[in-house]
Amino acid sequence: MSSVWGHIKAFFRRHLMKVTMMLLILSFLAGLLYPMSVISIPSGHVGVLWRRFFGGTDTTTVWQEGIHLIAPFDELFIYDARLLQVHHDFDVLSSDGLNMTVNIAFRYRIVPEHVPILHKYVGRGYTDILLLPEIGSQARDIFATYMPDEIYTKRVEIQDKIEAQVRNNLITQFNPDKLIDVEYVKLEDILIRSIQLPADVQASIVRKVEQYHLSLEYVHRLNRERSEAQRREIEANGIRKFQEIIGEGITQAYLQWKGIDATLQLAQSPNAKVVIIGSGSSGLPLILGNIDGASAAGPGAGSGTVLLPGALNQPSGLTELQPPPLRLAVPPDDNKRIAVPLPAPAGAPPQAGPGAPAAQPGRPAP
Repeated sequence: MSSVWGHIKAFFRRHLMKVTMMLLILSFLAGLLYPMSVISIPSGHVGVLWRRFFGGTDTTTVWQEGIHLIAPFDELFIYDARLLQVHHDFDVLSSDGLNMTVNIAFRYRIVPEHVPILHKYVGRGYTDILLLPEIGSQARDIFATYMPDEIYTKRVEIQDKIEAQVRNNLITQFNPDKLIDVEYVKLEDILIRSIQLPADVQASIVRKVEQYHLSLEYVHRLNRERSEAQRREIEANGIRKFQEIIGEGITQAYLQWKGIDATLQLAQSPNAKVVIIGSGSSGLPLILGNIDGASAAGPGAGSGTVLLPGALNQPSGLTELQPPPLRLAVPPDDNKRIAVPLPAPAGAPPQAGPGAPAAQPGRPAP
């Protein structure tokens, strides 16, 4: 064993320069060929191998995610197999020849099992080669069947028509290598993002829509007024029938009882007030509210003082009103004296009538 190790050491001592140069060359080649030989396919992508000396594009194998080792003179093309979105402006014409600019967004993805054929006949620029021209062509054909004001109200219908036609053409018209009805690119949906009309046309459409909604507003107003008129008519009929039904049953005594009941309810409220029931058979209540001196009416008058009709004939301790005194007046046509009542001061004794003897001082009147 020691002899073998000694021969190896002797070999390296004799050929040290050559061995060093060889290692440097191999290291250089490894660093140069590593990126071309070791390929990493990221998540959501697939690869197509192109062989330089063995038949070109490999249409039978789809390389999946991960690290792959290939010959340095071959090439691995990577495609994004996830859902993609592109939006583009298209110039279209309406049915009356009006020029419009429509921004259309479409979402799509490639079919992984057919990527080798797509790569061989179209390449990685399939979006600009297949999708954009086809979508623009179908958009021009379909928009040309609609009026400018219909485009706003039938947007979903236009989107569906463009999508269906583009899908059909991608399957039936692109059939390389004698593959019939094969879907290479799957179109998920088409969305109309915006429509730009000439300023004058757009303003006229806006005015038309405003007038339409104003007419709807007036229709609703008329319906509301008709409903209100019917409500009032029904209410008036109900009131009339109510009066006809209870008209014979309402008497003066019933009205007086309801008045007293309502007055008692008002008197029980917390507000300070004086409620006076008028005397007589047809007296109505008189309510005096916010009386500062309501407490002077006696204990329990904080909620108001109620005087019932019968209470007016009872002695209350107050000075009774006396008939006014008489005054003699001389008419302009004769000298006869006529008795005219004059106001008397409060608390004065009643005056004698005509023909009664005058009261003597110090003596009571008869």
